[in-house]
Amino acid sequence: MVDSTKIKRDYLGRFPLPVEILPFMVSRTLKNLEEAGCSCSLRGGGAYRTDNGNVIADCRFKRIDDPAALERRLKMVPGSWRWGYSRPSPPGS
Repeated sequence: MVDSTKIKRDYLGRFPLPVEILPFMVSRTLKNLEEAGCSCSLRGGGAYRTDNGNVIADCRFKRIDDPAALERRLKMVPGSWRWGYSRPSPPGS
């Protein structure tokens, strides 16, 4: 659910970005995410699991100025399955 604290026109990164991580890749994926410029913590200390059995890392980026570049970078991180941000699709796509 989105509330007014998550809608900011000036920049993204004011709230943690949830990243779903495959369970057999947690430690390496966390290291790769931190190398991408964020600090991560496992939701529920790693005990929280999605319906797919994956864990959620709440990742804090200082500022996300280029969401498209971040999305490309997250796609390249082995073990990251999905994340809580998606760029709007271009009209007609």
